[in-house]
Amino acid sequence: MKLRIYPHEILGHAVSVIEANNPSIKGMAGLIVEETLRSLLLSTKKGEKRVLKRGLLLKIGEAIVNGDELLRRPEDRIKG
Repeated sequence: MKLRIYPHEILGHAVSVIEANNPSIKGMAGLIVEETLRSLLLSTKKGEKRVLKRGLLLKIGEAIVNGDELLRRPEDRIKG
């Protein structure tokens, strides 16, 4: 798997947290239902959980994505 910037829309994608500054969210998985400048809202089996992008390493589909590289407004990130 390749670590890269993820310029695409991520809403509705399945995601799992591989690494995190907050150890309690490591291994969390769900669907991305909302994205803001600094956070993601995930729909998990235990309900909706908001996680901060900073310090995350995510698996989105087959891509491994560094959360720090997502630290932009979604509309700015997908414009390029």
